[in-house]
Order: sequence, then structure tokens, then C-alpha cells
Amino acid sequence: MESSFRGGYAGKVLRVNLSKGSVWTEPLDANMVKLFIGGKGLAAAMLYGELKPYIDPLSPENKLLFVTGPLTGASIRGTKVTVATKSPLTGTFLDSSVGGKVGPNLKFAGYDALVVEGRSDKLVYLWVDDEDVEFKDARHLQGKSTSETERSVKKEVGDLAVGVASIGIAGEKLVRFACVISDYWRAAGRGGSGAVMGSKNLKAVVVRGTKGLKLAEPKAYLEAMRNSINAIHTAPTISWRMSTGTTTAMAKYSEAGMLPTRNFQSGVFEGINEINDVAMRSKVVIADKGCYMCPTGHCNFSVVRSGRHAGVVSGGPQYETLALIGSNCGVSDIDAIVRANYLCNEYSLDTISTGGVIAFAMECYERGILTSSDVDGVDLRFGNAEAMATMVEKVARREGVGDLLAEGVLRASKKIGKGSEGFAIQVKGLEAPGYSPRASLGTSLGYATADRGACHLHGAILSDDEVAGFDRYNVEEPTRVKAIKSGQDMSAVVNSLGICAMGAGQTRYPDFMSTVVGRQLSGEEYAKIGERVCNLIRAFNVREGFSRKDDTLPRRVMEELMPDGPAKGFRVTEAALNRMLNEYYDLRGWSRDGYPMESKLQEMGLEFVIKDQRRVGKLG
Repeated sequence: MESSFRGGYAGKVLRVNLSKGSVWTEPLDANMVKLFIGGKGLAAAMLYGELKPYIDPLSPENKLLFVTGPLTGASIRGTKVTVATKSPLTGTFLDSSVGGKVGPNLKFAGYDALVVEGRSDKLVYLWVDDEDVEFKDARHLQGKSTSETERSVKKEVGDLAVGVASIGIAGEKLVRFACVISDYWRAAGRGGSGAVMGSKNLKAVVVRGTKGLKLAEPKAYLEAMRNSINAIHTAPTISWRMSTGTTTAMAKYSEAGMLPTRNFQSGVFEGINEINDVAMRSKVVIADKGCYMCPTGHCNFSVVRSGRHAGVVSGGPQYETLALIGSNCGVSDIDAIVRANYLCNEYSLDTISTGGVIAFAMECYERGILTSSDVDGVDLRFGNAEAMATMVEKVARREGVGDLLAEGVLRASKKIGKGSEGFAIQVKGLEAPGYSPRASLGTSLGYATADRGACHLHGAILSDDEVAGFDRYNVEEPTRVKAIKSGQDMSAVVNSLGICAMGAGQTRYPDFMSTVVGRQLSGEEYAKIGERVCNLIRAFNVREGFSRKDDTLPRRVMEELMPDGPAKGFRVTEAALNRMLNEYYDLRGWSRDGYPMESKLQEMGLEFVIKDQRRVGKLG
């Protein structure tokens, strides 16, 4: 079937039902593309229409989507595919973007999206070779790491250039924050898409595409490529990433008093010089690598050169891992952090949530809430690097106390009790990333309102408010809330296009949309599409029972004063959060309960949502 799209889109959706062993294709809905572009937006529309409310995310009724954007395989600034599902960790809509070859190969095979439903009665991997789609027996891969799996399936299909997305033991064991790993160490992290993949008995998705990508205006596209490359290599915000990656942020956020330290008890880490970008470069980093089609190479590639972890090779670690596995656990041993990062990639664990649950357990242990016998005899004090690595293993395999922590800090704290709920650092069940919300009102509001919980990407945090000209402690700042909303909207657009969020501006995506797709949109039109996506996802979450009560922050953030650093003596009061939420809801066109108003849904062209929201009694 020839695609009716001028360029950028393949025009087909590939669907597989693992329970029935069936495969079929459907035409890509042009109306949905017009409204949502692709990627995150299209995934949200598909899941909203196809999932019943309140299904168990780990049941066969849930669906796992791999959705490309129109610029997947075409953008010079990284190329992404969206992995979307209902989160087993939070119960919210979940999307995570991942680089590598899976997305481009899916597009080049002739598909804009892959929809996986049902559950196989045995472990399988999906082999997509252009029009040929097979379910391959994967029982010989059970328990294998992601790198072992990727090497094995590439050998089996006889092609080293295929795209592979796989899970390790954490995905098989249904760890609620297991992720999907692509190209050995690229992660669709956050929220548990790997657990959903495991619940379906799907070990890997392997894709080879040979058809290429149709361009609307090939000559103009080459010019857009040249302009984008020049913009990337001359942009100050990109140049430092090319030299050090995101690790530069370690010193920056420690100096700002925002670095998660010992389960967010502090914002300043005394061991910062042992795990910052300078230490990384001198001790472990041997090369810089970029994702598929990314010229910046801002991702570290590290090797432990000596000592007890000598020989460990790992992509990264990046800032989030250094912060959550490192300072948040009180660990200043860079070799141990590299090894833990390697283990997380091999087992398919989200490093942010892994660091969050281990730090939580460490605080429980130091407070006497968890005893030595409760933690299997591990000396689980902050700063114990070997204990940290041991816990990574236990969580991934659900062994001993790891079985409890594999449920995430929200569920674990509810089971442990004894006041531990107060220092379970999460929003909507998602463990917080590497920016302390107690040191920035912008970060706080971003975490509280992000669609998938405490998130540094979808929450459009203002982690350094002062750079934007804001006083990060002043709740009366007049433009902060508007900036948060606008940032969330544009984040949704970027994740719908299929490009990397880092340096999206230098990608000049309007030029690429024009030359690749043949669709010209104004800045206002892009903003409206992003707002539409955000409203649809809010409607999904509202239908699942979420409301204003869930747009909140950990008790530590709201009740305990920051003990040190520039934010010393500060906390986010309930009054401050409520004030920001009221303003945010008003800007969004939502009720004070956090429900999208009928007038706003109509304005966004989401008439199909209105009837559904009215039916469940959640229309603002």
C-alpha cells in the first residue's frame, strides 16, 4: 500500500497479538497525525482510545507501543522512538523516548508504530524484517542480560545493523521500574515499560528496515541539515555537552544546593569532587559517543581501569545516574557507580528509580526502621558502595528485601510504615530525579504536575530558576507558572516529533517538518499541538482516578527545612504549592480539581474526549 503522506510517515501501523500469535497492519490515521504529529502525541491518542480504565498494567489487556515521529530517522540531532504504555509503577499514562536504531529501522521497514497486545504463553522475541513478521522462540534467552540478548538475536537473524529493544532479568521479574534497553545501553527509562514487556513474555523486539524514508523536499532537506549542523556546533549550550556530556551538572547543582544527597536529606554533597565531570574524565571516561544520527557525541563511554571493578565497561554514566546512584546514596566511589550503571543496563533497570529505592532503604536502615535481618544482613549505610551494588542485584532479581524495593518507594513505604512514608521521595509513585524540589519552586511545580510523576523531562522543571531570571524561592514570581506550562507543552511537541530533547532548538525542527513532511506550522501551532497532547494525557490520567490530590510533593519537601547550602531554611509550603497549582490550573483551563474543562477540550479539538470524560464524571 502506497502511503498518501508526502514524506516523513510510512503510512502504516503494525499490530501484533501475542495471545493469538496474529499480525496485521492498519493505515495510519491522517486525522490523528494532524492533531498529534506522532511519537508521544499519537501514542497518547491510541492508548486513550484503546485501553479501558483501571486495567492492571501488567495484565494482557495493557498494550505496549513503539511509536515513531515524522523526524525519526531524519533528524540530525538524534532520533527517537516513543515507548508508551500504562505504567505499572504509577498507573498513569507512560511514555519514554529512546535513541538507537529501533525507531529508524521501524520507520524504514514501513511502519510508523508497533502495537503489542496480549501475552505469549512462552518467552518470545518479535522479528520484524520489512513485511515479514515472526514470533521467535526466546526461551534460550530467559535470564540473559540485555547485551547477551542483543548479541544473540543479531547473530540469529544474521545482521549486526538491526535495531534491538530488549529486557533483562528485571523486566522478566516484573520490577515495576524496569526499562527497555536499546543499542546495549540506551534506555527507555522511567515508569516500568520493561515490566510491561516482561508481563507479555516478550524478551525483545528486533527490527530491520530496508525501504528508507521518503522526503517531501529532498534538496531543501539537505540545506536544513547543513544549517542544523552549523547551529549545533556553534551553540554554547551544545558545546559543553560535546566536551563533558551531562556530567558537568554535578558541580553545578551541588553548588546550587539542589543535588540529591542521602535520600534528598541534603542538597550538597561533600564527595562531589570524586564523582563530578573532572573525576569522570580523569578516572573512567575513554570516549564520547552519540545516539544514532547525533553528531554531538555527548554521551560518555567509561571503563574501570583498576581495582576490584577493573574491566567493567559501560555507556555513561550520565548526570542522573551519578546523582541518584552516587550522591543520593552517599557514594563517592566512581568505579562502583560505573559498575552499578553497567548492572542497571544489563538487568534493564531505570537508574533513577533504582537509586531512589536504595537511598530510601538506606535511610530506613540508618533510622532503625529496617533492621539487619530485614535487609538480608547487608550493611546498608549511606556511603557503602558495595552495599549499593549488592542492592542493585537484589532489586533486579527480586531477592530478599529486593522484592519489596522492586515495587518502588511508594508501595514499599506503605508496607514498611513507621513514618517512612514521609521520606519516600516520589510523586504519583515515580521516584524523583536529580534535582531537589526543596531548592526551587519551579522544580516543585514541574514535579507536581508532570504527566508521569516526578519527572525532569516532562515536568519542564526550572532547575536553575535564576537563569530564567526567576527568584527560585519567591512564590510571587509572576511568570514562573506560565513558563512551566509552556515548557511542558513544547516538551510534548519534541517527544511527538521523534527528536532528542537536548538541543531541540538547534535541530530547527520547523525546517525539518517542512522539508521532510511538507507541513509548515507556526510557533503558535506547535504550542497548540503540545497543549493538546498535555490535555489528552491529563484526561487519560483523570479517567484513571488522578486529580488535584495527586499533584503534590513528598512530605520531606513540604515539612522539613533544607539543612544546608544556598537553599538552607527553605521548604515548599502547602500554601505556596496551592497558590501555584491554582494559577497553573487556570492557565490550563482546568477546574480547581485538576479536571480539563469542557470548553478547553473543545478548543483543543478533543471532542472525542468530552463524551468519555462526562461518562466517568470527570469533566471540569
